[in-house]
Amino acid sequence: MENIAEIFEMGICCLIPIYQQNTGNATKLITDQGTCFIDKRMIKTVLKLLCKHYTIHMESCREKYGTIIHRQLGVPLPIHSRLLLIPLKMRKPMFGKDGAYGYVNLYGIESLEEQNGYTVICLQSGIKVPSLHKLQTVRRQINQAKLVAGNIPTVQSGEGVREALDVFYETCEHPATKADIAILTKEILELRRVLKKGTLIHRNEELKIKSE
Repeated sequence: MENIAEIFEMGICCLIPIYQQNTGNATKLITDQGTCFIDKRMIKTVLKLLCKHYTIHMESCREKYGTIIHRQLGVPLPIHSRLLLIPLKMRKPMFGKDGAYGYVNLYGIESLEEQNGYTVICLQSGIKVPSLHKLQTVRRQINQAKLVAGNIPTVQSGEGVREALDVFYETCEHPATKADIAILTKEILELRRVLKKGTLIHRNEELKIKSE
């Protein structure tokens, strides 16, 4: 099998926890092109290797973006500009430490299908990945991932708030729920607070310079 770093460089679209005969708990990696690889290590280990490869501090990312979407668990994990991993339940683990969640790249999702009360994620490569979540839950996870993707920490003006809203509504394929709207409202208020604070500091500095 290729070195895992080489697989990462191909572009990761999906990480799936699996049980493999004679190997046990393993991870299936699907690249952007739809090529599949099996790594004998558990998904938790593979995810850590992926973060290390791109110099990402996983826990810090979860804490930061969890604050934005007001969640502590199931927080989308941005790796780089074209890789934002959405955690989704993909299996029923045989043992507690095996892990039930896999990860799908936000930018690799083509569409969603409902099947027997659960969800099938259709990737742009044509591969279909099943999730044990209901369709509404997967849509909510995707919307929250888009909020994380649209977060602009270097906004300098009110136009930045408008830009963030435009990006969210242009990329959101499904109607926002009340919870989504509440989260977005809190994010807008926080941006306005930061902008207002920055404006006051700037004015105080100007007054200080003039007085001198």
